[in-house]
Amino acid sequence: RGMAHVELNRGRITLLEGQWEVTQAHFQKSLSIFKTLNDVKGLDRTLMYLGYLTYQRSDFAGARNYFEHVKNYRENTPHLQKDALGRLFNALGVIDFYEEKWENSLEHFQQSLELLQTSTDLESLALVHHNLGKLYLIFKELKRSKTHIFQRDSLLHQYHFPALKKISDFNKPALILDE
Repeated sequence: RGMAHVELNRGRITLLEGQWEVTQAHFQKSLSIFKTLNDVKGLDRTLMYLGYLTYQRSDFAGARNYFEHVKNYRENTPHLQKDALGRLFNALGVIDFYEEKWENSLEHFQQSLELLQTSTDLESLALVHHNLGKLYLIFKELKRSKTHIFQRDSLLHQYHFPALKKISDFNKPALILDE
């Protein structure tokens, strides 16, 4: 199990460095070890990172595949926090957004918002508000868009999330990784 975590952490580091092929290799080694050990939590995290990596490469169908695997684990693992499921639904909503599946994106973002509404993960909550604000602009529902952008900005100003301040001016949705 230790080697699986080492490979996962190596992958996380190389992901930050933009070494995608090396990252993929580390994540695949981690996944293989976690599969052998039947470690559901390890599989879950590794698949989420593989989905994120694939998303970064603009392979949205591949990212969706990884995220759907994660969804199966998370929906069948009651001890996992609802925060993790909320972040996953946000990720699926982002993929839907880029594939221009607007209604699916809205459904996933709303599921994420519902799960994160009472969460202590306020950074992910701010991110979902950001994404809903961007989506409602596409629907030309300016009042709803402004409401979500205002809620995002309120959380940003109150809690100072540096990662989110970088994306707050962009017109595209974003996702955040599990820690």
